[in-house]
Amino acid sequence: MIQSMRKSLLTGLALFTLTSSALARVDEDEGPPPDARTEGYKIEGKQGPPAPLLISPASGTAGTWALTVILGVVCIGVMFKNGKRSHLD
Repeated sequence: MIQSMRKSLLTGLALFTLTSSALARVDEDEGPPPDARTEGYKIEGKQGPPAPLLISPASGTAGTWALTVILGVVCIGVMFKNGKRSHLD
């Protein structure tokens, strides 16, 4: 009896999960999402959406990589420091 009840409960749960996920889907296309970097900025004297700031959407990652390499060299360079040297050398 418990096994048949468990089987029907799992079947009902699977059916509910499949139907609820299908009903929760939104068919409307909301358009592109707003740029979160400019959210909350208001440009005075202009109506409508705010003018784009000087933020390039196609910015590169060269600065991040350069900083990563520099910090990596500093962190690895500390491993070769001689601990027996004093400040009087």
